[in-house]
Amino acid sequence: GPGLEDELRALLQETLGRGVVADKVGLLENRARGITLRRLGSGEETIELDLYDVLAYPEEVEEEVRRELRGVGLSRSRDREALAQLILDNLTPNFLPNRSETLIRQESAAEATSTVYTQIRKGQMIVRKGDEVSGAEAQVISTMSGRQRLAGQLLPPLGTILLLSLASLVLWIGLAGEATAWKSRSRLFSEVLIVLGVALLASRFGIFLATASSGAFNTPPFNSADSYLYGLPLAALALVAQLLHGRSVALLLAVIYSILVGLLVGVGGDGLSATIYTAAGSLAAIHAVDPSQFKQRSVMMRAGLRIAGVNAIVILTLDTIGGQPLDGLGRIGFDLLCGAAGGVLCAAVASFAIPVAESVLSITTDIKLVELANTNLPLLRRLALEAPGTFQHSLMVANLAKAGCEEIGADSVLAYTGALYHDIGKTFRPEYFIENQRTGHNPHDSLSPSMSTLILVSHIKDGVELARRHGLPRPLVDSIEQHHGTRKITFFHNRALEQAADPASVREEKYRYPGPRPQDKVQGVLMIADGVEAASRTLVDPNPARIRSLIDRIVGDCLADGQLDATDLTLSDIRRVSDAFLRLLCNLYHRRVDYPGFDFNRDPEESGGAVSAVEVASK
Repeated sequence: GPGLEDELRALLQETLGRGVVADKVGLLENRARGITLRRLGSGEETIELDLYDVLAYPEEVEEEVRRELRGVGLSRSRDREALAQLILDNLTPNFLPNRSETLIRQESAAEATSTVYTQIRKGQMIVRKGDEVSGAEAQVISTMSGRQRLAGQLLPPLGTILLLSLASLVLWIGLAGEATAWKSRSRLFSEVLIVLGVALLASRFGIFLATASSGAFNTPPFNSADSYLYGLPLAALALVAQLLHGRSVALLLAVIYSILVGLLVGVGGDGLSATIYTAAGSLAAIHAVDPSQFKQRSVMMRAGLRIAGVNAIVILTLDTIGGQPLDGLGRIGFDLLCGAAGGVLCAAVASFAIPVAESVLSITTDIKLVELANTNLPLLRRLALEAPGTFQHSLMVANLAKAGCEEIGADSVLAYTGALYHDIGKTFRPEYFIENQRTGHNPHDSLSPSMSTLILVSHIKDGVELARRHGLPRPLVDSIEQHHGTRKITFFHNRALEQAADPASVREEKYRYPGPRPQDKVQGVLMIADGVEAASRTLVDPNPARIRSLIDRIVGDCLADGQLDATDLTLSDIRRVSDAFLRLLCNLYHRRVDYPGFDFNRDPEESGGAVSAVEVASK
């Protein structure tokens, strides 16, 4: 009835008149100096000192409403309960913090405050010996000595330097076993420090933006700085490190970075939550992408979605632990939205950062190698046109090397791409290499063995020069330099011994490739694949037994000559690689049944000339 309506209106006016606030804990932080209250209707501002009387939403509001409803003329408790729930569902906080205005007034007050000087005249007695020293006198003595000012200025930078030095030391120790033949520990350490430094600077800027964004809004949940922090791509560093340096380095960086991010956020927020959130997202990023399977840029987006899913789980966990009320579903939903955005941003940031890091740090990822394996690129097209025999040889070596590396878990992408480029130096003088020569014409017949050796050896130097001119990455240059190692050019060495009046005068080192020998498993497999493919071309009847004997002889020669000593290839690896080569070559040289009515193995002169194309088609 009208009486009940008037009582409810009075109840609401009294409750809102006391003030309803969503974050009473934050409000009470100002209890010592009070707050400035601005009424939106009139613009009037008053100073409020009694902040304890303001009701916290929803706990204290619910208690106050239920207490007041006991005096309303309702006989049944069920009606009072329904009425209380109706009021609570439609009552919202009316004490809203204006963060941007607060910040502006704080800055204005700081600018308006003049510096206070305490003048101490020369010869003035501050305190006598034996007298009790008061707080003011102690402060004057400390200020005049300069110790307090010096400590305040030096301690924070010193703490920062100490922390970063400790992180660098942990990185240096953790990278002890990550150096490779073509990348020293010091260079790897420098690259990792650069990536970590850039990530920390970007994170500091992101935290500043998150804080500024929350200050631009007055209404929850958009005024929560923690929510915007969830939207930062904090797992991008682990994703980038995983693709650039592998899983072990990425895990090490993720741990150090998560702790440092927690310290950055902890200055004005929940550092522990930030550390947990960053660590969980980083682990998801590391697990989401395997560098050996990173063949397409779309893999990055799938990784971003997985990070977003892990972010959502961590956010729900943190909100539950933090006691987020169930009626704060808007805040939780906004947190989840920001977490999903953070995962997608990780993929976007990593997609942008990877090509930049490849260029600046001279790092080669698998996707870069896949792009370079495109046979339509100018350098490979030139090889195909000017040295077609060498191009076909390189394709076959690439397939052999890839199969061998897959068998032993080595980098098959590098093996395949390196094999495509290993003989690009032959484009300068292709006619001097047997695979490009026509039958019956060999320019080496008119050259001395030493001159022929110089020409053959020069394709290594020419290939390296060509690779550097086209900006090929260091691993591909290694493939060019190391695929022959320091092996002996046996054919011309034997010819030199036959032609020399004194065989002892023929120096063997002049008939060897300049090297260096293969320095890792990939280059070792490439050397064997190159020798096996070239030798297999000499087989008249390439049956499995002969192919197996050929492979064993090539491998045995490399082992006896010490060419594989620096590759870490075990005897088990070599056996598995040899088996892979055997399967591939047997499939290549498979036998087919004779075509009925055709004898393709008969000499054309015996059959009275070649069959014309028209005759073949008619049959």
